[in-house]
Order: sequence, then structure tokens, then C-alpha cells
Amino acid sequence: MRGLNFAINARLAQRLRSTWVKGRKTGLACLIVSTGFGSAPARAATGDFTYQGQLTDQGVPANGVYEVQFQLFADASVGVALGALTNQVTLTNGYFTTVLNFGDTAFDGSGRWLELGIRTNGAAQPFSVLAPRQTLTATPQAIYADKVGATGISGVVPDGALGANIARLNADAVFTGALQFTNPTNQFQGTFGGDGSNLTNLNAGNLLGSITTTNPQINGVATYGTDITSVQEVIATNFAYPSGPPPGYVWRSLVAANDVAGQTNWCLIRRSTIALNSPWVQPVLPTGWPTVTSTEFAFGLDGSSFEVLLRGNGSYLGIAVDGADDSSRFYTPPDVRTHYYTVNFASSARRQVVLKLSGNYQFGGLFVSTTNGLWPAVLPKQHRMIVVGDSFSEDTTSSSWTSCLMSLFRNVDVWSSSVGSTGYLNPGTPGRVNFQDRLVADVVSNAPDYVLFAGGINDNTLMTNSAAAGALQAACLNCYQTIRSNLPNCKIIVLGPFWPRTPDTTSIFLVNNTISNACQVAGIGSNYIDTLSNPWVTGVWNQPGSGNAVIYTLSDGTHPTGQGAWNLAYHVATELARRFPEFDPREKTR
Repeated sequence: MRGLNFAINARLAQRLRSTWVKGRKTGLACLIVSTGFGSAPARAATGDFTYQGQLTDQGVPANGVYEVQFQLFADASVGVALGALTNQVTLTNGYFTTVLNFGDTAFDGSGRWLELGIRTNGAAQPFSVLAPRQTLTATPQAIYADKVGATGISGVVPDGALGANIARLNADAVFTGALQFTNPTNQFQGTFGGDGSNLTNLNAGNLLGSITTTNPQINGVATYGTDITSVQEVIATNFAYPSGPPPGYVWRSLVAANDVAGQTNWCLIRRSTIALNSPWVQPVLPTGWPTVTSTEFAFGLDGSSFEVLLRGNGSYLGIAVDGADDSSRFYTPPDVRTHYYTVNFASSARRQVVLKLSGNYQFGGLFVSTTNGLWPAVLPKQHRMIVVGDSFSEDTTSSSWTSCLMSLFRNVDVWSSSVGSTGYLNPGTPGRVNFQDRLVADVVSNAPDYVLFAGGINDNTLMTNSAAAGALQAACLNCYQTIRSNLPNCKIIVLGPFWPRTPDTTSIFLVNNTISNACQVAGIGSNYIDTLSNPWVTGVWNQPGSGNAVIYTLSDGTHPTGQGAWNLAYHVATELARRFPEFDPREKTR
């Protein structure tokens, strides 16, 4: 550090001599000033350097106290000062010495000039500025500092002084050349991101720990989640359903003809209705939407293992045990083959298990040992809630805010009738229908206790005039009246439109106000939840430091990230808990 300090101070240490003549308002006819710079004693670099000057009054050395103003410039005659200091100096036989410091960033190797102004101490008149400005030149040792090698540097080099080709520990890095790890133990610890799509020759039997990303495909044994020692997947080579369970196991199916007991009440089905297709159980699609919603199959198990049967149709399997879900998902590709997932525990015990199936699943039930006990899950009284929404609320991978919302309550069964690109008025892309046109099929037929409307962002583009706002209000009122007429005991909750950044358009506020007014007219104003007046998402996703959109909004600029889904769920859960004391909230368990 001493060598670097010397180079910096020595840059200013060259002795300079200049003479200025300027009239003063103090009565002194003229001033003659000689100045010079000297290096400070060797010490830690602080930006200080000494300034030496000589002041004469009509050829006679001046004595007494004066004020000297020092201003630093990047040009010899023009420009704005880079820094300014005013020091009180005491002259003895015309000489004075003072210390200057313009900060650590004032000198970057570019040209610098110093301008002085002088007046008697305590004088009210302006400083008498001396001209011309004085050039600050480098000493021989400071010239060396510009070319110093790595061996001549001591201390810490700031990040900003490093070249762009140097990787940093606290910043993202892109390597265009080959990256080789030669750690002899072949063990690398830390958190790794990505979807693993370019990994090859990976033996699942060698994986340890919890898998916390959606798996493209797992063959073999992988450690999975709390209380589960392994999940082993076997894929049948035949395309047909197996003729029966393995020896010592029985088949518990949701199709009575295949169930060992001829009964289908061994589990509790939540989140959606189901349809039967031969031996397979499939989800019921929301009206006007070509994909699917999530379903949960909850049951109690007294044993040490069970086997899940899935037909390869492009789906995800999650397993929660006694409320714990680490969010890992096993992907079953659309290969039309039979996939057997054997879930093993460390010991035989009573557990409550929830199979979380999403995507285009085809569920064949369970194989369980003849010595195991199996019964429907014992859960608090469930309040069924159906969310009518758009793509923000779609739940095709058990990762939307509706899934998160359900996990925040012990006794709320959240279903989703959410169709991307739709709204109260907007029917979305061809083949889909708006909110009011799917209520009877998706909501009324399933008799929920609560209906939560979560839309409006897709009606935003329609808000061009007051007539459009009137049409939107009419559509809102029609939705609320349809629920009231068909389900008189059902409670209606209405969210304002979700917005993926700080609200910034007149039309979205018009949508928000229109939905709010419709709730007032319908007499459900107390159940309206405003999402914009105190925005749940702020800033812009691609502008770091602008707000939480950087972590809550995807790079498409619209939809929520996983963290964004939890953000929405927590806001909604807070509002629901305030309004409905019958809801039993809890902290999420993951």
C-alpha cells in the first residue's frame, strides 16, 4: 500500500513556480503568488496532498491570516469545477503550507488544472481569482504508476479497475471457452441453477439430497423430500396397462371395477373434478381451455412404501408428506408408456400423503402392500373456493399463486377455472370463452362455497372510451348475478386486476375503478380487494433497483415468477383472513 500511496502523491509532487498579478478590492494594489506542490509523508492513501505557496503584496512578503479558495478543473480555462475547497492559511514572511483533498475520485489520470482565489480573512468581498489556472503535472514516479506491473501493486484493487475478461465471485460470468474442473475429490458445493437440459450420462442412483427443480426425467433412485428416502421410477416396456399388481401388493384404483375392494373412497380428491377413461383418471378441463388444471389426491398411509401408477401423457407428480412439500416434481413424458414410481420411507408409520398431479396426467391409482393401511385423508372441514381468472391464475404445473394460496390455509380447497388471455369481456384467443360464459359449466356445476374473481388485465386493451367501461361493468354485474342466482349461499370475492409492474396506464386504472364500482352496485364492495392503490408489484422487471418486479415478474414482462406467485398468494391470503374468520391460515410448508 505504501508504494501505491507514493505513486499517487508523487504525481502531484513536482515543484511548480508560477506568478499571477491581479488587482484586489482590499486595497492591496497587486498580489504576486508563487505556488508549489509537495508529497505528503508516506502513509495510507487518503487523497491528501500538501500545497505550498508564497504571497507578496507590492513586492513585500505578506503576513497574517488569509482565505484561499482552491478549485479543481478538467480544462485550462472553461468547465465546471470538479471540486472546491476553502482553507484559512497563516502567512509568515509570505510563505504558507496547507493540505488539500478533493476526494478519491478527483484524479483518474486525465489532465487537471488548479484555480486559486484569495481574500483577507473574514472579508465580505468575493475572492480575487488568479489567472491562468495552474497545470498539475506528473512526477517521474507517478509516470511509472501508469505502467506498474502486478508485482509492484500492494493492497486491494477495486472491482471497477479489473478488466472485463476477469471473472468475479459476486457477479454473473459467461465463459466462451471450455470450462474444466480438476478438483481431485470431484466434489463441488453450492447452488447450481438451470434446467439441466444439457446434462448427459447422469446416473440418478448417484444423486444425493433433495431435488428442488422440475426434473426432465428420472430413471433409477433419487432422494426426494422430507421423510422420503427414495423415489424409484420404472418404465414398462409395454404400452398396455399391467394385468395386475406385483405379488404381495393390491391395486387401489379410482375405477371401482379395478379397485381391490370395489370402492373408490380410499382418497380425498381436491382442487378439481376428475373424469374416468378406462382405468385412468384424468382432470376435467376448464371450459374453453385446451390444457388442464391441477388435482390433489390425499390419503392416509400406514406403511413404509407405496407405488404410484401414471401413464405417460405429459404430466408432473409432486408428493407432500404430512404437509411438507419441497416443490420437487417428477415429469412423466408423453410416451404412452406405464410409469411406476415407488416411494420409500425410512420406517413404517402413519403418514398423510398428498399426490399433486398437474399437466395432462393419467392416474391409475396406487399399488400398496397387503400389510399396509390406507384411508381417506383426515382434514379440517374444507371450504371449496373456485378462482375464475386468466393466465395469472392458471395452474398447469402446481406452481401458480392459486396453489400457493391453498397451501397457506388448512381448510381451503382452491380450484381454478382460469383461461389465458380471457377476461370479464375479453373471450381471448379463438376457442376460449370469457368469464361470464363459463360460469355455469365451471363454477355453478361444482357448487363452491366461495368464488374469487381474479381478472381484468385482459380487458385493459378494450378500455378505449366510457362506453367500453360501461360494457365492462355490465359484464362484471352479470357474473356476480349469475353466482347469486344459482348459488345463493356462495360468497363472492373480487380482486382488482393484477399488474406486472408499477401501474402506469390510464386504462388499467379505468379497469380497476370499473370493477370496484360494479362491486359497490352489487352490494359486495366490502369483498373487493384493490391491487393497484398500494401496488403489489413495483418497478419494471428488467430495471434492477426500480422495484420488486425484478424478482416477481418473468422476462416476458407480464407473468409472475415462482416468487411472484408467492407474493400474490400472500397478499390474497392476508385479505381473505381479514374478511373470513372461518379460514384457518398457516405459514407455508415447503
